[in-house]
Amino acid sequence: MSRILVSWSSGKDSTLALYATLKQGYTIAGLLTTVNSRENSVTGHRVPISIIRSIAGSLGFPLYEIYLPEDLPPKGVYESIMLNHLVSLKKELGIDGVAFGDIFVRDMIEYKETLLGKIGLKAIYPLLGLDSMTILNMFLTLGFKAIIVAIDYKKIPYGVLCSELDMKFISLIPAVWDKCGEYGEYHTLVYDGPVFRKHIKLSIEGYERIENRVYCKVKSM
Repeated sequence: MSRILVSWSSGKDSTLALYATLKQGYTIAGLLTTVNSRENSVTGHRVPISIIRSIAGSLGFPLYEIYLPEDLPPKGVYESIMLNHLVSLKKELGIDGVAFGDIFVRDMIEYKETLLGKIGLKAIYPLLGLDSMTILNMFLTLGFKAIIVAIDYKKIPYGVLCSELDMKFISLIPAVWDKCGEYGEYHTLVYDGPVFRKHIKLSIEGYERIENRVYCKVKSM
């Protein structure tokens, strides 16, 4: 089987993708995380990189951090940074692909395939084609645990921030939006589950609002 990296943010989809690639027999060389260099936090979620490192340690895989100047840098800047790092990691680790947790957003899937193809790497999608409720049922049935660390408050009820990802939360997502948050409705932080060596203890220190997003301030205990 291929030797790969897993693109991992500590969220539910990337963690489930890690679980799926292990079950499918891939050799995991490590986890790949993008970091906002200004905030020293994982891009999109604003979870401190120190927590991400602790979780990666509990999962038992080396963490490879790629630092970006902001969460969403210009396309040319993003591609230059990503490709330069991936070329180095391909040579260092002997990988031939990167796995992602994308489910069905075709434009993003094709973009990653094209980008990685420029340097001879495959984009692998172990969850591709599964519907959102199947993903969520699988995640919860397997025993993974996660909290809601970011929401678009125009789409998701404000009061669920920092709460557990469970069926009660899922039932509160309006039908017009994706239950799995594929369009950025919400983001999660997974802290326990079947691939964890130990449970990660977290504390909630409040929240932060930036434009239409609200972020849970999380610290490890």
